[in-house]
Amino acid sequence: NITLDIADPTNGWAILGGGAGATTSIIGGSAGANATGTKNFGISEFINSSTVTSADQNVAVGFASMGINVSTASRNVVVGYEAGESMTTALDNVLVGFDAGAGITDGGENTIIGSNAGETITIGDKNTIIGSGAVASSGANSLGAVAIGRSASATTKSVAVGTGATVTGATGTAIGEATSVTAANGIAIGQGCAVSGPVLGLASALNPIQTPTL
Repeated sequence: NITLDIADPTNGWAILGGGAGATTSIIGGSAGANATGTKNFGISEFINSSTVTSADQNVAVGFASMGINVSTASRNVVVGYEAGESMTTALDNVLVGFDAGAGITDGGENTIIGSNAGETITIGDKNTIIGSGAVASSGANSLGAVAIGRSASATTKSVAVGTGATVTGATGTAIGEATSVTAANGIAIGQGCAVSGPVLGLASALNPIQTPTL
């Protein structure tokens, strides 16, 4: 059974809702459920939440995307099952993928793409996490981490690019599959290169590891 609820398109939604006995809505919500929010679109359940006060200009697609605890979260794009499910006051985030950014509550300007990507972030800002299982290793309040690649991991203000690339040292840079930096300001470039000091490490097929001191 399907019902159709039509709201003012400039202030709410034209909504296709679940019918009698439905446990979740197909495209859910109504202007009345978010009286002070505008220009939201949801194939989700957040716009039905009684906690919503002035959430504006959000797009949520997927079961439990943006969750049911949203109050003033605005200008977010959230796509995927349980993506951004903990959002309350988060702003300007783009989350795409199963459980992407699932822990974010009020973090802002994060771009997180991939299944289970960026799950450790809650109040962190300005992180770019792309790849299945990619994470910000500095955790809840990570700032400016860039992790790109499957299971890549970067701490605050560091860069890890490549499948399994990891940076645990502050402001480090790791580029290449399975590269790693464990010291502050270290730089590792090339497959499997590992750097444990504030040096530049280079790896190649013929010369696996070089660590010239800067």
